[in-house]
Amino acid sequence: MKKNIDNESEKEDKALDFKTLTRILFSKWWIIVVSVIVSVGIAVLIDVVAMPMYNVNATLLLDEDQSQNSTATSISASLSTLSSIFNVQSNVDNELLVMQSPDLLHDVVHNMKLNIHYYTGDIAFLLGSQPLYKIAPFEVKQVTLQDTVLGTLFKLHVDTIKNTFKLSYLNKHHWGSLEGLHFDKPFGVPGVGQLQISNKAIKPGLFADDYDFTFKSEDEETYNIISNYLSISIPDKSATALQLTLTYPGSQQGEDILTKMLSFYIQQDVDYKNMVADSTISFINSRLQAISQNLNNVEGKIQTFQQKNKIANVEEQTKDLADINSSTVQQLIGIETQLSVLNSIYSYLKDDANNKRVMPTILNPSDPIFAGLITSYNDLVLQKDRDLLTSTPSNPYIKNLDARISAIRKNMLDNLENTKKAIEIKRADVKKTLSLEGNQIEAIPEQSRVLGNFQMDKGIQLSIYTYLLQKREATAVGKSQNLGATRIVSLPKADFLPYFPKLTILLPVAILFGLIFPVVRVYILDALNNKILSKSDVQKITSVPVVGEISHNNSTANLVVSGDTRSAIAEQFRSLRTNLQFFLNAEENERVILLTSSTSGEGKSFTAVNLAMALAISGKKTLLVEMDLRKPNLASKLGISSDVGFTNYIISSEIKLEDIILPTTASENLFIVPSGPIPPNPAETILNKRTDQLFGILKTKFDFIIIDAPPIGLVADAQLLSKYVSLTLYLVRYNYTYKEQLYTLNDLYNKEKISNLAIVINDIVVSKGGYGYGYGYGYGYGYGYYDNEKPSFKKRIANRFKRK
Repeated sequence: MKKNIDNESEKEDKALDFKTLTRILFSKWWIIVVSVIVSVGIAVLIDVVAMPMYNVNATLLLDEDQSQNSTATSISASLSTLSSIFNVQSNVDNELLVMQSPDLLHDVVHNMKLNIHYYTGDIAFLLGSQPLYKIAPFEVKQVTLQDTVLGTLFKLHVDTIKNTFKLSYLNKHHWGSLEGLHFDKPFGVPGVGQLQISNKAIKPGLFADDYDFTFKSEDEETYNIISNYLSISIPDKSATALQLTLTYPGSQQGEDILTKMLSFYIQQDVDYKNMVADSTISFINSRLQAISQNLNNVEGKIQTFQQKNKIANVEEQTKDLADINSSTVQQLIGIETQLSVLNSIYSYLKDDANNKRVMPTILNPSDPIFAGLITSYNDLVLQKDRDLLTSTPSNPYIKNLDARISAIRKNMLDNLENTKKAIEIKRADVKKTLSLEGNQIEAIPEQSRVLGNFQMDKGIQLSIYTYLLQKREATAVGKSQNLGATRIVSLPKADFLPYFPKLTILLPVAILFGLIFPVVRVYILDALNNKILSKSDVQKITSVPVVGEISHNNSTANLVVSGDTRSAIAEQFRSLRTNLQFFLNAEENERVILLTSSTSGEGKSFTAVNLAMALAISGKKTLLVEMDLRKPNLASKLGISSDVGFTNYIISSEIKLEDIILPTTASENLFIVPSGPIPPNPAETILNKRTDQLFGILKTKFDFIIIDAPPIGLVADAQLLSKYVSLTLYLVRYNYTYKEQLYTLNDLYNKEKISNLAIVINDIVVSKGGYGYGYGYGYGYGYGYYDNEKPSFKKRIANRFKRK
């Protein structure tokens, strides 16, 4: 049951919050209008002043056929499981990493000098104008830069008569100006280094009065473009395409930047392929040099043998030998050629100096496994070189590539050893066959056989030489046909309209913001506020009823209620007087009211005096009892001395009741019992038995007794007096009482430490729409104007700041 009651209470609070918010917004409609107007104005200002940003788009298609430029490509492509065996990454992902590499864009920044932006006009770059592109009448050149270049703003003023210029500069640590500078002469700038400005104008008179330009390091501009302007994505995972978008101030410059970047990227890919071809040609040239030397040695031996043995016609003398075993000899030559190439490649692989270089692609394509291994090996080596542009050798990904490269290298060595063993077995068989055939021609003279062996050795070397020449020529032709592995599907093109700012988007957003901002502001202020600002704030914390609300007293008078006053605050005290009948018993001895609060300064004495006056002018005999024995000020508000009062009566039996009940000049029905001298022990004074006697007599003599007690949140005096009272009014002051102080009141109410408890909200600030958060009761109806004098403009401003 209690849970249901709590839920209902929570719903009421939420409904109350919505009503309060609606009331605030309607009462402050001009704030919403101003908010919308300001937001729209800012949106228009952004559209006028902001630098236009254009989207430049381009699409690349990666050509898988061109991406692998080697003699083994077609063979390795047929090995569908090879890439899965070695866990080779998608080529599209690899190229995406390459294009995002800072080194690639740094080359573009350096080539196009994008770290320097030119402007015309006074600090035009701060007002959002586009930088000058290719039309600035001067050019800034970097002569010698510092290790750390600070981003610097420059203003250039040209003296067209002397053909000199003045340069003002400003950066993070330096500012100043340089005068009398000459074109094409270096000068130093703190935080930058040595610069030089060249005059590109036909004559100095073509210069405007002033130009501005910004200068920053190439690395900073590279990072700025990558972080803020450049976007590269894969639009379709099933396709080998890349989408590039550059958001840049200036459509033409943006197109040129993206075009230059694509040109450098494609050229970089071609350079990688040419590197493979150059490595192959270099390897072949070294082998040709060795084979050529062997040929020269064999030919020298043949010539020496012929001269020594006076053999004139070698062809006739070796004809029988050639006819018998020519096919076997050719077979042996081929085997020896293969072994020679295999041994060369094996030595190349075993050499640690070649560990980071690509492999020559000249091996026999009849072995598809080894051809595929070479292709995969070269791909990984090139991939590693590219990734090292953005990573360090200690990166786990680079280490993984090294491990995979080493594994493939070992597999190639194992494959070569197995192949060599197979060829050596085959060579042994051929030699055995050749030996048998040699037995059949033993009749041939010894000189002819020796000469035939020389000729066979020469044929082997010549065959190897011819094979290498063919491969070198094929590699050279392939190099001349190298193309990039990408095709530009759509050239860089800027959108016709700028990406930012767009007034069609800014205006709706500005209007929406202007409408939402006041609502959010009210909620935020309410969330951050820790003081009571409305009746709903009180009702959220405690279930103690609110019996009345008193507005702010604009006058300096302590007594604002009289028989002829019609001010708003006087009517509020009359309303409070009326509401008391719902809390008090009709019997005369049940009309004792005690006023207390959380702390001092919340208006207990002010409320007590004026509530008593409101009761007195209604014809009720009313007594004010000043029971704040620690800090009394009630009597002083009525201009009455408190030398003799309650404490005198308690401590001295000689003091009679008539001695402490004093009349007031405010009304013939209003009397007061001052506090008397301040006692050293106020609580014990209240507990005296004469206090019971005093209130017993007073209840019989007066219609209403108003007790001004100390704050209940500080001392226990109010609780000690609660047994004499019929109603306790707890004062809460607007924008003064803290919300957490009401939890003490909640505890008193829930545990019934004080019976018949009610709250009075004091000092609500009056505004045109009411006071506080919507407390407008329209006191102009039938009451005339406020009796209080309207405060001056200066005082209204002071009150306004006091509210805050």
